[in-house]
Amino acid sequence: MEVLLSTLSLQLPQGATLRLDAARGVTVRVRHGRLWLTEQGLPDDVFLAPGEAWQLRGNGRVVAEADATSRFELVGPRAQWRFAPHRAGAQLAAAPARALGERLRAVLARWRAAPRWMPVPPPSALLR
Repeated sequence: MEVLLSTLSLQLPQGATLRLDAARGVTVRVRHGRLWLTEQGLPDDVFLAPGEAWQLRGNGRVVAEADATSRFELVGPRAQWRFAPHRAGAQLAAAPARALGERLRAVLARWRAAPRWMPVPPPSALLR
């Protein structure tokens, strides 16, 4: 989905990230919370508190992470924003691993239910 706006207001919960690609010239303005910006190609990260702003300099990838729940704006003249569902893709990628974990838990449960199952003693018990 593409949206043409000059100002885009967003909110990130604590620990959440947002990726921007090719956003040179866009200004990030923090309204509430604290935002951590990493720009590809720049040696230092930027931390923005409420009321502070930063104009993105590079045309590479930018990652914004919220130190606390943060409200901020992306401001750019006739900027074009493309949105992709990042979380849904991560859940799809994790689905095979989740299914494997569930199968392993089921196998362990069957082994423990077997009549001859006995837990292995810790190495310290063998040294006595």
